[in-house]
Amino acid sequence: MKTYSRSAFTLIELLAVIAIIGILSGMLYPAIGHIMENARRTTAANNLHQISIAANAYMRSGPTAKTIRANSVHDWALLLSTNTGLNDAALYILNEDPLVIAQNRETPGQIAFTDSNGQTTINSSFANMPISFAVVSNIAPNAPVSTTPIAWTRGLQASGYWAAEDATCPGVYGNRGGHIVFLDGHVEYYENLLGEDGSGRLVNYYTKQPTVNIEEALNTGAAILDVDSSFGAPVSDPEP
Repeated sequence: MKTYSRSAFTLIELLAVIAIIGILSGMLYPAIGHIMENARRTTAANNLHQISIAANAYMRSGPTAKTIRANSVHDWALLLSTNTGLNDAALYILNEDPLVIAQNRETPGQIAFTDSNGQTTINSSFANMPISFAVVSNIAPNAPVSTTPIAWTRGLQASGYWAAEDATCPGVYGNRGGHIVFLDGHVEYYENLLGEDGSGRLVNYYTKQPTVNIEEALNTGAAILDVDSSFGAPVSDPEP
């Protein structure tokens, strides 16, 4: 009659396996985090692209080109929702945004509601959420489409850097960078707006020279609409 001996891991072998698993986990965790952040940034870029398409549809509708005029970023989104049907609130609200996280509330589904009489009103849940993008009101209808920004990841400063996460108006990704979408619909991600020679990655609206200040890329009379002061950040307007 045969007898079988039962094999088992020794304590040393077990510790070695645990150590290997720990090393592999330590190597994989940063890579997974990087992949997830890239995926979130891709979503944000796609959101900005859809917003720019709606903005262009509104500006180019009718016999003559017109501009988007609004007093707040929420009203800007409401105008596009009413006139183009872009009614998805989630396009303006990024889950990784520190101001959104601080709200600790579910993202609203719609920007606006239309009653049986055809009257449109803003969704109060949307109106009470911070917006993850800054947008531009009153862009000149004849503005150059490839160099004029229309919206970007919130927190961009005149210095060309995005604000840190602990700032009053924090960058969605802290000071690691953000997206800008231009009138022609193309979206770029920048760590900052300084060119290799320090001159700037944007184009001054009037001089056509490089600039780091996004306000200088806009026409006189255009207004930057940022998150409302109730969310801890002031509205910023360019100098006339």
